[in-house]
Amino acid sequence: MPCLVCRRRMQKITKPRRTSEVTTESIKEDRKKYADTIVQPFRQGQLAKEFVEAYPDRVKEMVKEKNITQEEVKNAKPVWTEESYYKK
Repeated sequence: MPCLVCRRRMQKITKPRRTSEVTTESIKEDRKKYADTIVQPFRQGQLAKEFVEAYPDRVKEMVKEKNITQEEVKNAKPVWTEESYYKK
């Protein structure tokens, strides 16, 4: 456990807000190409509109199996917007 002086010093150090990613153009293109394949159905209990639009057949199957309701499908919200930068 750091001493009080060290803890105060560590609190003053600013952390970088965002780091830039260094990657190749082919990886960036593949991310755009396969972005829909990694969309998950839920985020924090909310059904994802992106999933509903990408996989309508799977959504119908989920409703049929009573995993989700038709009301949840109607109230689906875009929850993966910050990760959708691959589609730019």
